[in-house]
Amino acid sequence: MLFNKIKRTFNIQTIVAACNYRPLTIIKTPYEENYSFWQLFYVSRGQMSILRDGKKETISAGQIILRPPNKTSTMIYPDNCELYMGILDFICTGKAMNSFGEHPITLDGKEKIFLANLIKEATQFYSNLPSDTLWTELISSGLENFLVRLYGRTNGIFPSEG
Repeated sequence: MLFNKIKRTFNIQTIVAACNYRPLTIIKTPYEENYSFWQLFYVSRGQMSILRDGKKETISAGQIILRPPNKTSTMIYPDNCELYMGILDFICTGKAMNSFGEHPITLDGKEKIFLANLIKEATQFYSNLPSDTLWTELISSGLENFLVRLYGRTNGIFPSEG
């Protein structure tokens, strides 16, 4: 049997931070952000918008959006909406990240469960444990697993799973 070397298409270097807002305290004034790392926003309830390069994208429950490093955007939160949102900040050198584009991506049932559990675990880790444990590797590899599955599904390699 022939074995192929693992490519590590996404190559997550580190998780910078993790937040799980249930619910998020709404900030009424839109504000700009720009960071040197990738950000993954997952909305599990409610909706929010992101303004980039003059284009507004609305992210609703069950969707994610990725914000590339060093890209300024403005976060907009509606006044009358209870927003549950998870955020993973990470450093990634894989060029495959660019394939996701800058639009919201609707997750299938399996992806929602996987990502919600990953964000919950990452948030617990970053609030309670020292950074020199194996949890860092576990969370990074979990994020890579999620991104590989998402890439495969959005490119027709893997089927959607409800």
